[in-house]
Amino acid sequence: MGMPTDAALAEAKIWVGTTANRMAPVALSGDATMSNAGVVALAAQIINGADLANVVDANVIGGVQVVHRITIADATANTDVVLTHKTRVIDAYAVKTAADGGAGDQVIVQNGTNAISNVISLNAVDKTLVRVGTLDDAQWSIAAGGTLRIAATKATNCACEVVVIGIRTT
Repeated sequence: MGMPTDAALAEAKIWVGTTANRMAPVALSGDATMSNAGVVALAAQIINGADLANVVDANVIGGVQVVHRITIADATANTDVVLTHKTRVIDAYAVKTAADGGAGDQVIVQNGTNAISNVISLNAVDKTLVRVGTLDDAQWSIAAGGTLRIAATKATNCACEVVVIGIRTT
């Protein structure tokens, strides 16, 4: 077979060698498309919970951390996040988002109503980051469908962002 001519190739197709040592006109497929100007576009790839593997004990491959960012208003209240997958909390911190704070302004990370972390004191100024000091290993695993709760107590101003870091487990 000789070299193909422009007239023999349909719009937005490319020549691909076949197993019979021939050439066939094909369009790009899957996550890639090509225009008749030769511009290749790749589809956006989104990683979701279904793509993440669980982190098991002594896992040789490792796993990906999951991060929950939770905005806490200036009020004594619970903010609940129902988790879709079993998650073990491995770290948490709060960033103060208000100019003032007082003794008694605090948050705590919970598994439902049970404390996972020690109390995070928000007796601080805007932008202060406070990391948890302890995690209760009897409470740090939250079941799929379970509640990750941030319990806030206001004295002066408890507004903050709480970041909870975990790993999916079985």
